Amino acid sequence: MNSFQRKIVALSAVAFSSLGVNAAYVSEIGVECREEAPEICVGQRYYYTPSPTTICPEEPPYWPCTTTYSGGWGWGQTFVEGLEEGIDDYLAIEEAKTGLEIEVRIEDDRSTCKVMVTKGSEYAGCSSCDAGDCGYLTIKYDCTNLEKGLSSLDECVDPSSLYPFEIKPIKEEKKMKKKKEKKKKKKMMMKKKRKEKNSIVPEPDSVP
Repeated sequence: MNSFQRKIVALSAVAFSSLGVNAAYVSEIGVECREEAPEICVGQRYYYTPSPTTICPEEPPYWPCTTTYSGGWGWGQTFVEGLEEGIDDYLAIEEAKTGLEIEVRIEDDRSTCKVMVTKGSEYAGCSSCDAGDCGYLTIKYDCTNLEKGLSSLDECVDPSSLYPFEIKPIKEEKKMKKKKEKKKKKKMMMKKKRKEKNSIVPEPDSVP
């Protein structure tokens, strides 16, 4: 993927003094397209990490304290179309959203995970996801239960840019669609020319 200037539109940190919890959620706006398929572009990403929790004794001297982490890791992508890579205009990206969203979550045990796909009003999860046999924050998944879904059961992949669908058929479909549109346009032009030709009335021969 080409580099571009990302605009961070949301960065929140909420503190709870009684528990000592600091939680963060980051959302980034900016069109980024896949190098192997430039027509597949993400307009918005978000991610979050586990929240550190400090637990201290309830009785004096209220220490020593221990720090644990709650929650898991998550990554989300919202896809767009018709925009060039690098555009970071929020309204333009909102209007260009396709309705496709992909979210991956790894639980705090670092082995349980989920891959969830939203397309418009439809929501579905991939049949399996496993992070236990992989390195730090990488996963193996099986999304073959979804239309044109793929699996990576033989390798661990980065969940932050996951696209669990076949790319070649998408390219072919878009190519066929363009071909049909071009053919339809040509047919309409020919029809228009025939209509214009038939509308021309020849002048009558002059009478001597």
